[in-house]
Amino acid sequence: SVTGATIPFFHHNDATRMLMAINMQRQAVACLKNEEPLVASGIEASLLENSPLTVKAEEKGIVKYVDSQQIIIQEKNRKKKIYPLEQLVVSNKNTLGFSLPLVKKGESVSKGQMLACGNQASNGELSLGYAIILSERLVKEDILTSFFVKKHTIIRHNTKYGPEIFTSSLPHVGKKQHPQLGRNGIVKIGSRVKGNDILIGKITPEPSPHKENEEELLLMSILGEKTRRFVNSSLRLPAEEAGIVYQVRRKKISKNKKDKDLELVEVFVSQKRKIE
Repeated sequence: SVTGATIPFFHHNDATRMLMAINMQRQAVACLKNEEPLVASGIEASLLENSPLTVKAEEKGIVKYVDSQQIIIQEKNRKKKIYPLEQLVVSNKNTLGFSLPLVKKGESVSKGQMLACGNQASNGELSLGYAIILSERLVKEDILTSFFVKKHTIIRHNTKYGPEIFTSSLPHVGKKQHPQLGRNGIVKIGSRVKGNDILIGKITPEPSPHKENEEELLLMSILGEKTRRFVNSSLRLPAEEAGIVYQVRRKKISKNKKDKDLELVEVFVSQKRKIE
């Protein structure tokens, strides 16, 4: 297999140890700082060819501009070619990936040269880990720090007592307690959140404890939502989690004609995990 080809030495009759090593590589997590293998098999560089985070030069030229978002190359015909770099790409294992430039401004590049690669590589070679001896320095210098992302979802329903509302004005909760919420009750992108912080402020109408008389029904029809009773049904970050909100998605969903006003909100929180 491709994974087995990255192991430089193994005995032809030691299948059990071989399978263990392959399984460990499959579970590998790209760290904040990676190191290319000290002893390689020679296939590490070619494995990056199929990575969606790898960017290659289409023509030879000179690097005119480099940052985390794009690389601009002035080609030999004096045309400028812009290569966008992918950032904050979520894998199917909930790890966070981003493309890192390998070239500097003023550098000459040839056709097919690797301009950028993902954070699972170092110096243009696949790098799944770090040659280490466990020490306190690993934690202080973020040598084995990795990034994960988690999605939190909530749906705004239509109840028989009225529609649910996204808002930052929550019952029994002061606005100053949750400055990360916007006016619409949705957390702001870039906010640092910790356990039990509100990500989406939502209130749900509930029935009155007693049957309304004619005067109360008249007031409700005139004043509307102000006279309703609401319960706090906000989406909170689980107690053991913390991170930074980097993306919020809102989608209209409809299961049938009655539920055409349903709305799904997804909040993506990135987490920085240190080695323990």
